[in-house]
Amino acid sequence: MRLRKFCPVFALGTVLLFFGAASAQTIPPEFKAPVNLGSPINTSAVESDPFLTADGQKLFFTRDGDIWYANRSGNSWVNAVKLNSQVNFPPSGVQSPSVSPDGQKLYFVVGARDGFFWDVWVSTWNSSTNDWGTPVNIGWPVNTPGAEFSVKLSPDGQRIYFSSNTSIPGTRCGFYVSQWTGSSWAIPQAVLIPGGECGLIEYPTITADGQWIYFDQFASGGKSSFVSHWNGSAWEQAAELRPQVGGRSATPYITPSGDSLFLEGGPELGGGNGDIFLMERVVPQKIPTLNGKLLFLLTILFAISGAMGLWKNVGNIRAKRV
Repeated sequence: MRLRKFCPVFALGTVLLFFGAASAQTIPPEFKAPVNLGSPINTSAVESDPFLTADGQKLFFTRDGDIWYANRSGNSWVNAVKLNSQVNFPPSGVQSPSVSPDGQKLYFVVGARDGFFWDVWVSTWNSSTNDWGTPVNIGWPVNTPGAEFSVKLSPDGQRIYFSSNTSIPGTRCGFYVSQWTGSSWAIPQAVLIPGGECGLIEYPTITADGQWIYFDQFASGGKSSFVSHWNGSAWEQAAELRPQVGGRSATPYITPSGDSLFLEGGPELGGGNGDIFLMERVVPQKIPTLNGKLLFLLTILFAISGAMGLWKNVGNIRAKRV
């Protein structure tokens, strides 16, 4: 038994149901091929941990365990400068520079300093000396006896994202976010990303609209960059960016608009042992969704159309038997 005539409503309903289901699957943003930023940012040393200031005029990064920055001049970068010895406290090793939107606070991670190990620190800009001041450990509840690292401020400067890994059973492991209360950082909350494995994920960085989070993770014997989308209630399965990047990469930083992705790459991308690359976005971020009420109405019409077609065919069969 089959429908004898093509039913437009049936066909339309099928198509709309298909696209309605497809809209639930968010595709990752697409970027152009990575471009090596070159001199004066990249050298024969290892450059990593890029962070672009809110005004877009300074790129902070690390070079062999110290924090540097370079100024933008037109479409080029000039005057790479190493931060003072108060920030680059030898021989501790520092990472993850992250500057507040007003340019007054510099957050970063120190491997070991003043009896603290793998903690987040902050330095305040001193206008009288025109330089960064003595760093202060931001303490509990962000820092613990374990390791806190790969810190990044949110674009509005009101949240701090970081990785945490402790050896104490039942304690933190993975990505966390802490909210600024106006006087201190609140107790961090876990950021749960399917595909982000505890102890292997690092360098969370998020767009201003909160829709995309980028990070790196040890995968298949090395590091690779990933991205996950917020669907309104949870983070979706993380997607690896290696096919887009063209090789392994690490320490991603996404600009607030989501239009520019900075990351560290190596020889696979045509760089040295560790160079900073830039990728520009080229397409919209996700498949357009269908209005929920319209989809529901068309689904009902689809069901009614199918039932009517079935009833008509049953009637035809009965008529033939008579």
